[in-house]
Amino acid sequence: MSASRVLVVEDDDDTRLLLRTILEEEGFRVQTAEDGVRALEILKLQPCPALLLLDLMLPRMDGWALVERVRGIPLLAGMPIVAMSALRGRAIPRTEGFLKKPFSLGDVIEQVSRFARPSGRVPGLSRALER
Repeated sequence: MSASRVLVVEDDDDTRLLLRTILEEEGFRVQTAEDGVRALEILKLQPCPALLLLDLMLPRMDGWALVERVRGIPLLAGMPIVAMSALRGRAIPRTEGFLKKPFSLGDVIEQVSRFARPSGRVPGLSRALER
């Protein structure tokens, strides 16, 4: 069985690299995006990830807007989302998990491992994202 793929959406370069490194060390395949617009582009072109690990404060399209877009696409509506933020201390509606920044690496691994499901192609996803 292939490793689950995680899409990390984080605008801070150092945090994005740290998340990629620790998740790859745990056996996940990781793709990254610096904002919600780029994340949507990746979702359109790649197989559906097992999990979206999402910072809420992003340029161009913030995390709240990306959650709404993803949840509005039936083909992606069931994809688990774990939100991250330094500004909020509790869960975000329409997400499965939440990490308060600064977070421990153990908390990241626990949340991702808990919610990640096998990755796979979602037929018709490109058309759904163009709407």
